[in-house]
Amino acid sequence: MPAVSGVTLQIRLFWEILRVGLIASFSAFTANLTAMLVTGLVGRFGVAALAGYGIGVRLEFMLVPLAFGIGSGLTTIVGVAAGAGDWRRAVRAAWIGSLVAGLGIGAFGWVVALFPEGWARLFTDDPDVIAATVSYVTRVAPFYFLFGIGMTLSFASQGAGRMKAPFAAGVMRLFVASLGGWFAIEHLGWGLPGVFVAIAVGIVTFGSLIAGPLLVHPWRGRA
Repeated sequence: MPAVSGVTLQIRLFWEILRVGLIASFSAFTANLTAMLVTGLVGRFGVAALAGYGIGVRLEFMLVPLAFGIGSGLTTIVGVAAGAGDWRRAVRAAWIGSLVAGLGIGAFGWVVALFPEGWARLFTDDPDVIAATVSYVTRVAPFYFLFGIGMTLSFASQGAGRMKAPFAAGVMRLFVASLGGWFAIEHLGWGLPGVFVAIAVGIVTFGSLIAGPLLVHPWRGRA
């Protein structure tokens, strides 16, 4: 490629960046699409259900910065180790960071899951909204440990340049949460709790599909 201001542009380097960045961007897209589709399913049960879901999922949004803060650091740490060919160090850093984030986020999730009504009453006194919030939190928050691990390992995977697992996990979470929620409503008759069960299963799927492959086949240098 031609030189720009004395710098030679190399297609190979552009590809190295884009093969990670494009997939990471698509993962963010699938996460937002999942939220939109699930919101549509919850909306079928009325305004109180939507409000309760919003209050419940607010906890998840509040905990994302913890995963983001640790995960963005892991991107650099893992990237430096991978660049040096020290894959054992890269894997160790990824696991340490993800477990710290997972345990922290999981602890918050369990505290709120054990006292869901207290969390709901921070935002509303409406009994229908509180009931919807409790229904969401008690089914989803106990699995935030896997959510935290999945999020931070996704960042670590960017540093390692290994984005297949996060990509597959994000797509599967989309299908499990949205199609699973629809199936729970239309065919199982589980109503609103069924949607929340599908969200929880989606989180378990997301975390497991990212952590599982790394546990079974740790990152190694390409031959």
